[in-house]
Amino acid sequence: MLTVIVPCSNRVSLRETLISTKLAEQVLCVADGPCNVSREIAKQFLNVKYYEIEETGDFGASQRNFGMRLAKTPFISFLDDDDVYVKDGIDKILTLSKMNALNLFKVRFKLRTIWDTYQVAYGNLTTGGIVVPNIPEKLGVWTGRYGCDFDFAHMTYKLLQEKVNYVDFILTLARPHEQKRSV
Repeated sequence: MLTVIVPCSNRVSLRETLISTKLAEQVLCVADGPCNVSREIAKQFLNVKYYEIEETGDFGASQRNFGMRLAKTPFISFLDDDDVYVKDGIDKILTLSKMNALNLFKVRFKLRTIWDTYQVAYGNLTTGGIVVPNIPEKLGVWTGRYGCDFDFAHMTYKLLQEKVNYVDFILTLARPHEQKRSV
């Protein structure tokens, strides 16, 4: 029911990210060029397929666009290689997402929660909170510039005729390894 696309770039935090995706039907790790650390970590998980594409340095945009073409499930979610889903996060995606809408879940980043208002707006959404139906003609593209999560979400929102499902549930912890150090 769910494909999780994880752009990766040799971060050891990928291990925790992949542990949090173990209930997803399909996990696609797409590396930005050769990534030996990511490749070795990905090999340890049965539900993970690992790919390397030509290095772009475009904030994971090319990797996400590549992964969307390979997704085989009704829903697609996106997770950075230094973020994790909360316990029961995948179950919540599957029970609370709507097939005909851009689904925006909350993301916790240090002391801030993203989203905090009911609008598709720059700064009010982030990659780890976006879940979309796997309907290629209704999906935007990741642009490869800073803020590409907003670009993708806004394009998808328009293609889905401005249907959005705001889910008041913290799905993702953004960069939890940084939070442990700063406490």
